[in-house]
Amino acid sequence: FKISRGIRQGCPLSHSLSILVVNELSLALQDAIDNNRLSGISLSPQCPPIHSLMFEDDLLMCGTTTKQEAEVILQILNHLCSL
Repeated sequence: FKISRGIRQGCPLSHSLSILVVNELSLALQDAIDNNRLSGISLSPQCPPIHSLMFEDDLLMCGTTTKQEAEVILQILNHLCSL
């Protein structure tokens, strides 16, 4: 695919923009868990569910492998891409 928009690699704004996008993604995933649209994973019965693990430029999304959850994640990603 051909990239038609974006910022150049090494641009000083890239870190700030990625932090803003990852923050919005995290909020959207937490909202989906709060509204029972996503399940996430729990480490124990007393722990709240985890929707993702993030480290620098890596992201691991957690949940069950159902078509419904995949569709919710796709909706969230499509919404973020449209902003």
